[in-house]
Amino acid sequence: MQSALNPVPRYAVYLAPGPGTALWKFGSKVLGYDADTGREMTGFTLSSMNDLQWKAATARASAYGFHATLKAPFRLAESQNEQSLVDGLMAFCAQHVELPLFALQLCVLDENDFGGFLALTPSNTTGDIGSLEAAVVKALDIFRAPLTESEIAKRNPESLTHRQRDYMSRYGYPFVLEEYRLHFTLSDRLPNAAKIAVELNDLMIDEIGAPTIAIDELVLFKQAGADTRFKIIARAPLKDY
Repeated sequence: MQSALNPVPRYAVYLAPGPGTALWKFGSKVLGYDADTGREMTGFTLSSMNDLQWKAATARASAYGFHATLKAPFRLAESQNEQSLVDGLMAFCAQHVELPLFALQLCVLDENDFGGFLALTPSNTTGDIGSLEAAVVKALDIFRAPLTESEIAKRNPESLTHRQRDYMSRYGYPFVLEEYRLHFTLSDRLPNAAKIAVELNDLMIDEIGAPTIAIDELVLFKQAGADTRFKIIARAPLKDY
């Protein structure tokens, strides 16, 4: 059981641009946190939101750093340790080929009566990303501890479909395989998400142009304890294609 004196870390396998790239710098600036250095970044504003308002609008998303999920956060199985996870990720990547450059676009996702959140998604559907995600989810599941009852409850299983509940039971996360959609999150849920999306997109195009990314590595993030942010601890290169 996790406590302040004995925190239980969580790990996640994500996609993330290289730390020196314009996309990484922009995404980290928007979220107010650089998961590569562990440094907080302040002062981001939009024409309709000052820095404090934007900080509040990204409070939850910033804790995870700029990323797109492949294997959602999990605790380690009792038979595993951090080094075995790193080794397993490296071995996986040595057997899987990198994906070529593709374009991203800024979208509003998961809209409901309370708004939606901002994210970058692929401009065109690509089955290669889904195939890579499925391979990661299945191959690395041996490192994941089973969900606890409280972890299951946090997912509001009554709001999930039968397939999503099945995936959560099998892989610890409901939005995998057929339910997966690659996205780089840029905010929490916003009531005026469509308006903010236009502002943020204009700023992004002005600063870095139309965003693109090549998937040439998988990135291991670690959350040391429940009250800490995720930080990058390893980058595993995929095979050249």
